[in-house]
Amino acid sequence: MAVTENRNTTLPNAAVTRERKWTAPGADGLKANWDASFSKTQGWMGFGAVVRDETGMVLAAQCKSFAGALNPTVAEARAALLAIQLCKERIHESSF
Repeated sequence: MAVTENRNTTLPNAAVTRERKWTAPGADGLKANWDASFSKTQGWMGFGAVVRDETGMVLAAQCKSFAGALNPTVAEARAALLAIQLCKERIHESSF
């Protein structure tokens, strides 16, 4: 998986790409990944989360968008909260 980051440089649209590999959680564990987008000029934020088991199988995934974005930190926090909620729901479902 390639990750692209926009960085402040002298070039207006410069980006740095680096490789990242997903690592599995321990046995019987869950792993949540999340990300967010934010547009101050358009006034929205979007975020999503995915929960996988130790084999990499997707157990839950969701994305949302909202008008009236506040800032990138709020967008990332909302994404983290969504990931926590998905994990909590998955653990609750598997306890029955």
